[in-house]
Amino acid sequence: MDGDEIYRRYVSQVRTIARTRGRSTVSRVDREDLVQNTFLRLFEALEKKRVVDGPNLAPYIRTVALNLVNDAHRTGRRELLCEDLDNHGASTDGADRRSQWLAILEQCLGDLPSELRLLYDLRFVGRMTQFRAAGLLGISRQRLRTLESRLKNEIATRLAPHER
Repeated sequence: MDGDEIYRRYVSQVRTIARTRGRSTVSRVDREDLVQNTFLRLFEALEKKRVVDGPNLAPYIRTVALNLVNDAHRTGRRELLCEDLDNHGASTDGADRRSQWLAILEQCLGDLPSELRLLYDLRFVGRMTQFRAAGLLGISRQRLRTLESRLKNEIATRLAPHER
């Protein structure tokens, strides 16, 4: 089986694991990254001959996906997403509070270094996969992951003083 065929065959199972096991602590975007990372690890293992296409492939994929979900649970990191801003404005002054959060977020994003801002736009606004974003930026996936981690830390640090 080639990579595309393996992906088509198992992607729904991996998405189900990510959705059902990762719902409470992993965001929708992070769940899609989890799916992509599962297949990246699988293809690397196939390339290095650590796993062979056959009867053990499905359990291997399931194990990788579950391990990634468990890692996400262990870190316990919840990121502030734009769609979560409504939760901060649930009181009577909800529109004002939401406007304040949007202004804070806009300022936070505007102050990011251009490299991180571009990454934010590609990955979280454009919803591009890590693989495609790395290719477009001309960097390795590992470098992209490092920049993503830096981006998330920058945003969290800049938003922390404004949390309740």
